[in-house]
Amino acid sequence: MSEGAGAWAVKIYGSPAPKGSMKCIGRRGKAAHNLINNSPGTEAWQTVVAGAARVLMTHHGITEPLEGPLGAQVTFTVARPKSIKPAARPWPHLTPGKVIDGGGDIDKLLRTVFDGLEEAGLIRNDAQICVTTTAKVYADSDLPDTLNRPGAFIRLYRL
Repeated sequence: MSEGAGAWAVKIYGSPAPKGSMKCIGRRGKAAHNLINNSPGTEAWQTVVAGAARVLMTHHGITEPLEGPLGAQVTFTVARPKSIKPAARPWPHLTPGKVIDGGGDIDKLLRTVFDGLEEAGLIRNDAQICVTTTAKVYADSDLPDTLNRPGAFIRLYRL
């Protein structure tokens, strides 16, 4: 974790999971509490993100949600499948006709992170995030903020 003038960063280790589409259970037309997320691992990853955000808040003495517009830089490090050689594919993505091995859609990965930050109380609402820079990489990438195992490196800053 680090802090600059109105900037905070945290490394989170775990398996990034996308926040997928919502699935309706029960009768149609019922209240929103009958909607569930149908992506496996989402709740666990969001809980990990929220926990790390709470630690960041404690470390920096943040007692109230950050206010105003914010920017976010998020680098997701996903596991490289053993069947994929580094030279064959340096970037995670969906191989047509094969199992998804790229860690999920980058926008849905962001949804889980932003909801975790909101759940922790670090931000009031994820609509505060007005600027994003996001990367999805394997651990052997040479991009900044790449982790040595699956997880995410998150930077928040005031605009």
